[in-house]
Amino acid sequence: MAPTVSAPEDAVIKPGSIILITGVTGYIGSHTADQLLQRGYKVRGVVRKPSEWLTNIFNQKYGKDAFTTSFVADLTDEEALVKAMQDVDGVIHVASDVSFSPDPNVVIPIAVNLATTALKAAARTPSVKRFILTSSAVAASAYQTNTPRSVSSSSWSEAYIQDAKRPGPYTPDRGLATYGASKALAEQAVWKWSEQNPSSDLTINTVLPDFNLGLPISVQHQGWPSSVGMAVALFNGDTVYGRLTPPQYFISVQDDALLHIAALLHPSAKSERIFGFAEKKNANAVLRLYKELYPEREFADEDPEEGEDLVEVEGKERAEELLKWIKGSGWTGMKESVKEVGDYLIEHEKDA
Repeated sequence: MAPTVSAPEDAVIKPGSIILITGVTGYIGSHTADQLLQRGYKVRGVVRKPSEWLTNIFNQKYGKDAFTTSFVADLTDEEALVKAMQDVDGVIHVASDVSFSPDPNVVIPIAVNLATTALKAAARTPSVKRFILTSSAVAASAYQTNTPRSVSSSSWSEAYIQDAKRPGPYTPDRGLATYGASKALAEQAVWKWSEQNPSSDLTINTVLPDFNLGLPISVQHQGWPSSVGMAVALFNGDTVYGRLTPPQYFISVQDDALLHIAALLHPSAKSERIFGFAEKKNANAVLRLYKELYPEREFADEDPEEGEDLVEVEGKERAEELLKWIKGSGWTGMKESVKEVGDYLIEHEKDA
């Protein structure tokens, strides 16, 4: 089957090349695979347990040979990853600990080890030209509602890192800070390796998305990822879960995937931290969009005390420039992503 979207002519890795993705059955990883396959790339997804559902979906959409999987039970097994990366031109490392466990002694070593092992394996594989790491907005800065702050390529979430160093008890309310610290320290470990290995020909970029919205590739097999689950909760009147995260920024999951691909393919994207901050998001904003999109339904009242994220992001324009290069347009609006979720929920109400 022919690709449905053309890749940019100046892409440093050409269509037909093999791209390896870890965490490919997850929310961001599967969308990244889908966007690559649309552009004529072949994808090799690393899986930790046998899983046929994603292969079946992509085989039906793109033909039998476009998407394959490589079984690696332990993603900290560098030799197994080197074997999986044979003949691969680029690596997108999405897999991480997303348990939101509050115990930093468990979460942080796993995240750092996963990132550095994948990087070292990529560096050992002669065919691999680029390594892209999925980081996070919380790697750059801790959330602070109604507090002006700025984020740049030199920013790190020191508040979360310091919180992770505090002794127990590790209560559930510390989960976000522990996750933020794990993403920051994993990304720092990748950049440290880059600094210590200046002779490496491997190009490294990282992508730091904030709150992802949009349908998963398969709700049946992936359920509702945590961020989308909060939008689902608000649709269904559960404001407790729907307001679980503080005000932050939104990015559509498709745009997130495309930023990863632009980081992989753009000729000038080298040693960059790419920020996925499209527009401000809080629960009130999601509820307003639901009320606009579905006026015949009732939704919860807004909370006048919720507040908003006042962060200013240096480099947001660069991310939009990369999006325009890879897809021909800028950020997808939150209304479109919220509508994806709402339309699906209405369509499947009869199945509930």
